[in-house]
Amino acid sequence: MKKVKLLIALILLIGTTVKADTPMPVELVYFEGSAVENGIMLIWGTATELNNFGFEIHRSINNAPYENIGFVFGHGTSYAPHDYDFPDTGLIFSGSFRYFLKQLDTDGAYKHTDTISVDFTSSAITEINYFQVEAIENGAELNWGTLWEVNNYGFSIYRGFSESEFDSIGFVGGNGTTIEPGNFSFVDTSVTIAGEYSYFIKQLSLNGASINSDTILVSIITSIIDFTTQELNFVLHQNYPNPFNPSTNIRFSLNNSGHVTLKLYDGIGKEVCTIINEYLQSGNHTINVNFNRPGLTSGVYFYKISTSGKSAVAKMILMK
Repeated sequence: MKKVKLLIALILLIGTTVKADTPMPVELVYFEGSAVENGIMLIWGTATELNNFGFEIHRSINNAPYENIGFVFGHGTSYAPHDYDFPDTGLIFSGSFRYFLKQLDTDGAYKHTDTISVDFTSSAITEINYFQVEAIENGAELNWGTLWEVNNYGFSIYRGFSESEFDSIGFVGGNGTTIEPGNFSFVDTSVTIAGEYSYFIKQLSLNGASINSDTILVSIITSIIDFTTQELNFVLHQNYPNPFNPSTNIRFSLNNSGHVTLKLYDGIGKEVCTIINEYLQSGNHTINVNFNRPGLTSGVYFYKISTSGKSAVAKMILMK
């Protein structure tokens, strides 16, 4: 009987000792943020951790609603201190950035940290990711796109005969500041003399700054007779807009009439669908394709045209 009581006492003593060494619930030692070259760096640390699954990072920009922007795994149960960091980079907005951490336990429990505030001034500018010019009768069609816009007032369109002095021929408004991709177009039908013309666009910011695009040279004809008697080549043009959602235009030129197939492939080369499978006359063709169909996700796709033993492939980007 004494041996049994002694054994029970030892078990209780050992259990008490283990509980005394168990880490306390997750407690932050510090939580700070500082502006860096292209964003904000968040750092925080813990003394000990008990059942710590990790941390969700939540952010509000200029008093907008908070959003979950990332996750950092914790160290479960640990007796040692740990340091964490999270870079919030690629910021295009300027202003007051507020953050808090949502600490999650392995059993689903959670708690929020206090909120910290960091002022950040972005150096991002409106970025044009493509600019295309296609000759049409009596002018040209311009298409361009942006990855994002920062204080974007709009775009002035300039045209020059050959590479002579340029004149402003139009304006397309911008969208201010947005993280959404943008697609823009302008049709110039005011050319009266055939020849080579150069085009560029000037992006105008609300603060008065401006950036010029590259200049593109095209040959323009000014009569239907000239236009239809130009020698045609077999060409598959870049789709526009690109990136797009959910529809885009695909243009191609056929130097001979014949049976034509136009097919779509995913990023690893698997056929997705057939867009065209019919006999077409020679000439210039434009089709509008709507990709709002089940199974198509955001990503890179390829479209391939085939006719009379010839084929051409181009890349497009679907952004849902």
